[in-house]
Amino acid sequence: GQLAYHRLMYLYKRYVKSDRLVMPIVEYIAKDLKSNLNRFDPEFGSSIGDDLPSNYIFIPFQVNDDTQVKYNTPNIDDMEDMLERIYEAIKKTPSNYDIVVKEHPHAKRSYRDLKQRYQDIFWLQKSFPIEKVVKNSSLVITLNSSVGFQALAKYKPVVTLGYAFYDNHPYVTSCTDLENLSQNIQHSID
Repeated sequence: GQLAYHRLMYLYKRYVKSDRLVMPIVEYIAKDLKSNLNRFDPEFGSSIGDDLPSNYIFIPFQVNDDTQVKYNTPNIDDMEDMLERIYEAIKKTPSNYDIVVKEHPHAKRSYRDLKQRYQDIFWLQKSFPIEKVVKNSSLVITLNSSVGFQALAKYKPVVTLGYAFYDNHPYVTSCTDLENLSQNIQHSID
């Protein structure tokens, strides 16, 4: 990953710089390698660029110390706890959906450990356009974020794990009993 990119750039600078025929090829490979690292390597931000999976469940992170997380979500401690529970619930369903996670733009915490633990999740950079992720998602699972409300405006099903002002909407499944999360997810995407 990252080591291969840096090694290639070192070799390029040390040995190839004078060879005009090889330089463009090495530059192209280095650029391509770096863009692939941006897509998968936590050290480079784990963005998937413009290529969202075709079928995915979107999990927008919230700021851990936000009052919505602290006071309106009695069964979830923080974003790590939320992701662990959602991940396990999705894996119990018979559906074959990818998981896409986007950190909150104002989050202060690094999620490097989660990115390493859940390498099969598509991690978006904080700057990735939220509208595009919501529009192309099959389901949004959130604590009580306004992203859930945005999803409803796009006629997307939403599962909330906390108390949200939009819980009574017909496209929302409010899951306050986490033992039922797998069933709620399956019901929402069927």
